[in-house]
Amino acid sequence: MDISKKTLIVTLIVDLLLLAIGVVCLFVTKFSTLALSLFVAVCVMILISSILIWKYGKAYKK
Repeated sequence: MDISKKTLIVTLIVDLLLLAIGVVCLFVTKFSTLALSLFVAVCVMILISSILIWKYGKAYKK
């Protein structure tokens, strides 16, 4: 699997965009429990995907 720097940068931009949308939704919904739980779930998924992409990229270099 070819993971280039361009792919990692695009993934980082998408992750930051998702985090920004989650923060905006939290403020719009005045920190409702549903919005808070969805935001935490999205943050966990972003963290997991970022770690997996980093590990695959590191393993590909070897």
